[in-house]
Amino acid sequence: MERLCEAVAIIKDGRLVASGRVEELRDRGADGRRVRVKIEGAAGDQWLASVPGAEVVSSDPRGLLVALHDGVVPDAVLDAARTAGTVTFFSLERPTLADLFREAVAA
Repeated sequence: MERLCEAVAIIKDGRLVASGRVEELRDRGADGRRVRVKIEGAAGDQWLASVPGAEVVSSDPRGLLVALHDGVVPDAVLDAARTAGTVTFFSLERPTLADLFREAVAA
């Protein structure tokens, strides 16, 4: 859907809850800021407690997807991850259209 549509509208219970160009919605969604981090040698996400405003959204074999709130910068998550073990993957990620839909209809 993201590749086909330039703009979208999300409707919940007959009410428009979000609309606009896909890129603009992705920039606004979930604070527009997420990182994916994978750490070798770290069990769980306890290390993230040292970064107030960072919240684990999901975890899978690719690593933890972390939403950054309250002005948290990606470097703070990277620094905390480095103290927990060897960082094998770190990437800034923008929310997908499916993420935006789930966020809009959950509100």
